[in-house]
Amino acid sequence: MSRWSVRILLLMVSAVMSPSHLVADDTQWHFMDWVGLEGQAYAVEENGTRIEVECGNGGGPAITLLFPSPLRPDWGSEARRVNIRFEIDGKPFTDAFEWHPGGKSCGSVGFPSDRLIAAIRRGSHMVVRHDGTFRAAFTLKGSNAAIAPLSACLDPPARMAR
Repeated sequence: MSRWSVRILLLMVSAVMSPSHLVADDTQWHFMDWVGLEGQAYAVEENGTRIEVECGNGGGPAITLLFPSPLRPDWGSEARRVNIRFEIDGKPFTDAFEWHPGGKSCGSVGFPSDRLIAAIRRGSHMVVRHDGTFRAAFTLKGSNAAIAPLSACLDPPARMAR
């Protein structure tokens, strides 16, 4: 196989395997000011998985993932910690989450990393995985505008002053 054939083949494979093709173009981020302590930013991907960012009870940010019936992970009937991998524009971020089987959701344990929140706000697409298994894909278009009203709990110095 010639070098050009290999390059073309690699280009075709990378286009097919790119996480950006998994993201629905019409996914929008929204902000609801009447939810939680300071409001909630959220997006729902085309398969119904929802991501929520809000100010948690501890004064800092919290992230929750909610899975629709057909896509619910089989992580058992007991609450337990799981590591969720967020790939934002190809860059990995891993954070601890607690699986809540009754609500079919998992929420961040403690505060998610400031770097993860910043990447969600600045990125263009995000893939969510657990143990290498694809769970969801979101566009991040509009995420900064939706998350910005939560700035009081997103700023680390402001959290420490509370």
